Parts: sequence; C-alpha cells; structure tokens
Amino acid sequence: MTVLVALSGFGRHLEIAEGRRVLGKGEFRGDTTLTSISLPLSLREIGPYCFEGCVNLKTVSIAGGNRTLKIGEYAFYDCRGLKEISLPQGTVLSTGGFQDCVSLEYLVVPGSVRELPRFFCSGCRSLRKVTLPSGLKSIHRLAFAYCESLESISLPSGLRHIGMNAFSFCGSLRSVTVPASVTELESYAFSECVGLEEVTLSSGAREIGELIFSGCRSLKCIRVPRMVPPTFECNSFIFEPDEKEMYDSCELSVPAGSEAAYRKAHGWKLFVQIGH
Repeated sequence: MTVLVALSGFGRHLEIAEGRRVLGKGEFRGDTTLTSISLPLSLREIGPYCFEGCVNLKTVSIAGGNRTLKIGEYAFYDCRGLKEISLPQGTVLSTGGFQDCVSLEYLVVPGSVRELPRFFCSGCRSLRKVTLPSGLKSIHRLAFAYCESLESISLPSGLRHIGMNAFSFCGSLRSVTVPASVTELESYAFSECVGLEEVTLSSGAREIGELIFSGCRSLKCIRVPRMVPPTFECNSFIFEPDEKEMYDSCELSVPAGSEAAYRKAHGWKLFVQIGH
C-alpha cells in the first residue's frame, strides 16, 4: 500500500495510507529524518525494530478503533526524541517496545493489556508517570528499570507478578504499595531505588525474591501485612548483608502479635526496629 511522506523544513512526516496492514521488520530503522508519523486504522502489526534508531521522531499518532495492533520487539527502541504516543485499545506489546525512549514523559497503557513485557520502557529516563490498566496481571523483568524520573507508580489491585529488576534504578520513586494480589515478587524488584522512603509489601506473597530493596538507602519504613513472615528465595535477605546501616535505620512494621515471629525469622531478624 501507498506510503505518503510530507516534507518540511523541520524533517519528515510519515503518513501510512489506510489499507496497509503490516509494517515490516526494520522497515524505517535508523531513519533520522522522520519527526512524526501517522498510522491508519487498518494497521495490524508494527514489525520488530521497525522504527529503531529514529532518533528525531517526536510524535506517533495511531488511529483509534476496535482492532488488534501488535507492536513488535524493539519497534521503537532508541527513539530518543519520542515525547508522545497514544496506544489504542487492542494493543499487544512485545519485548523492549519503547526501550531507551529517553524523552518519553507520560504513557497510558491500554485497558486491553494484561502483561507488560521485558524491557518495556527500560531506560526511559524522562518518564514521570505511567497509567496502568486495572486488568494488568504481570510486570516482567526490567520493564521500568532505569526510569530515573518516575515519581510514583499505582499498581492495580489485581496484579499478580512483579519480575526481576522490574523497577531497579528508579531513583525518583518515593513510596510503593504492592497490592495484596501479588503472589510473586522476584529478586531485585526495587533495587537501587535510592529515593524510596516507604514500602508496603503484599500480604499474599509467602516468599519474596532476593535483595528486593538492596541499595535503597533512603528507606525509612517497610510494612509487611502478614502474620507469618515471608521467606526469601535462595535463603537470601531484603538488603545486602553488609548494608547494616539500613537494617539499623529502617523500621519494620508488622501486624500486632507477630513481632516475635519476625524477630526470629531468617532475614527479618536483622532489623533493629520491629513494631506495628
């Protein structure tokens, strides 16, 4: 189908004509002249690496409507100038779709999405706010790693899984509440979130990953709403064993009547302040 390109003194606007269903793998890869694109309702797939390295691309307009649109692996990887994109209902996401889009500041994930793939927005260092759908079930590893401007994240109440390093190096996060529905919290999930001050863990997780808060040197309070202390994967800890100052300064808040159990439990007994 026809591809329409409008030229301007500031770059090129790419308009894909109605009727086109697939953009091929790497089709516009490395095109540094593109500054904006418009995609039609007929489009069903943006191929892997399709717009990778289009470093001057700033806006992407995708026609709304009832259809499935697959965004392939690393489709917009390293689109450093991308500031705005609206994802329609029916979007299917793949690994690294927006990795290293360092200018992207705000993103709404459509309600149809149930899983956020690996490296989804990893390295989007200007990303300040993400709106997640209520039906989201899983956030896979490194999905938001190195999103250093991310100030808050509202995790939906039905979420079940947070993958390894999912939010590592999100230095602007101040507080996190992990919903009770989360039963799988993998290793290093919030490691090196140096601004993190308060955390509430899930009451549904019987076991948590290794060192999920290692390097979170600003943490003041961790709330664990479980009477029975969760165990640690690989018999690990919540901080690195040599992060003694964090075990000294961070308060562990647990349900009334469970303090003695936490003072005896592996890993948890390292906290100096255990109360409710």
